[in-house]
Amino acid sequence: MLVGMAKRTTRPSFVSREVEDILAMDDGSEDEEFTQVNKMSELMEASYENMVRPVIRNVMTNKLSEMLVQMHPLRMERAMISDRNPATLPIKAAAEEAIKNRKQVSKDNPFLMMEKVNAQLIEQSLNLYRDMRDASFEMMFHGIYSNPMAVMMNADRHGQVDHVQDQMHDLDSMRLEAREQLEVGGLAEGVVRGLLLMARASGSVRRSRLARSSELLHSAEPFASMDDQERSEMIRQQSTIVELLPDDALATLPKLLSNAANRKKALAMVEEVAGDRGELTEQARMMLDNLEHMLAPKSVTKAAVKKTEEA
Repeated sequence: MLVGMAKRTTRPSFVSREVEDILAMDDGSEDEEFTQVNKMSELMEASYENMVRPVIRNVMTNKLSEMLVQMHPLRMERAMISDRNPATLPIKAAAEEAIKNRKQVSKDNPFLMMEKVNAQLIEQSLNLYRDMRDASFEMMFHGIYSNPMAVMMNADRHGQVDHVQDQMHDLDSMRLEAREQLEVGGLAEGVVRGLLLMARASGSVRRSRLARSSELLHSAEPFASMDDQERSEMIRQQSTIVELLPDDALATLPKLLSNAANRKKALAMVEEVAGDRGELTEQARMMLDNLEHMLAPKSVTKAAVKKTEEA
């Protein structure tokens, strides 16, 4: 995430990064323990896929999964101290009363000095706990993955080439599936694809646009009538199409939005999320121009160009 400053206000934005960007920050040293971690992760993943996942898929339902989400310990903990718990109603009344009768104490007040000392003590205690915890985790990590047993487990390199070939096969299958879905869908798929094309062209997404996009995908039709699973699956599918076949995704957008009404509505939604043209990057403005050229009538496109020139 990047944070920019404009007129004394912060504007965080989310920037796409590749694995190569992370590798560029590497110091070049070899960490043998992480090789053992990778091998162990592959074994655990294979065990889960073969023995655990089939059982879960057969017994899990949407209602049961939603119940497990609501019963998560952290969610339950926050629910217990929220306004939804009737037992917290006296706390709200006490807080309002404290606000009404609040009086600022003098700087030499002993309780104020005690408060500051205790705050510093708590801060130092938490820092000490953090440092000791991180040191113990590091020692445990080296103790587990540097022992001879872990090294022996990683000695067998057979099947690594096959694993890479399987990954390439999966990528080809995903690309083939994406190509089959290029012209499948309607207004919802067209809007999501347009937003993804804009984000891909920009290279980053500001938090304000992310908020507008989230609001659109949850409150406006045809998205409001979708359930979370249906909406997530559609976004995943369109993300795959835009990522693997960006040129085809743009070229087939008019076929996805088959009538003028859907094209006009989809373009309006994309422009609403994009916001002020002046704040878009050059690549994002070019993509928006392409979308307008493909989806909007000529009169609308000319009006948008004239508006840009006047700005």
